[in-house]
Amino acid sequence: MPEMPQQPQAAPAQPGAQPGAKPAAPFGQTSATQPTANKGAEAAAMQKLAMGVKLISDAFSAAGATSELGQKILEILPKLSKMVPMGASTPASERNTMQDVAMKQAQQNQQMQQFRQQQMQGAQGGAKPPMPAQQGMAA
Repeated sequence: MPEMPQQPQAAPAQPGAQPGAKPAAPFGQTSATQPTANKGAEAAAMQKLAMGVKLISDAFSAAGATSELGQKILEILPKLSKMVPMGASTPASERNTMQDVAMKQAQQNQQMQQFRQQQMQGAQGGAKPPMPAQQGMAA
């Protein structure tokens, strides 16, 4: 009897795998759990980028086109400017972004103060004399 060709078995996608073969999803992931774009976060990022371009433009004006810093800014500014559509930054969006930045800064300052207090307490704890029970053991 002639041998029947065997059907290929499903195997995880590897470099050099057959073209057109679907790569196997990692364990625990299916097509139903693919990430989706967060349009709100994307819009907020665009507003921040527009403000950044504005700040970099101001820095370019201050540095001057002939300085080394000005030349480096001139290399990146057009690339960033192409990403920002007209009207991406409005006075209201700038105010909102600045409020967000100020709020995050205040939270970070509070966390840093708590961290410093913990460090100070730890440093003071190490400088305390030994407990009486330990003194008796040393005698």
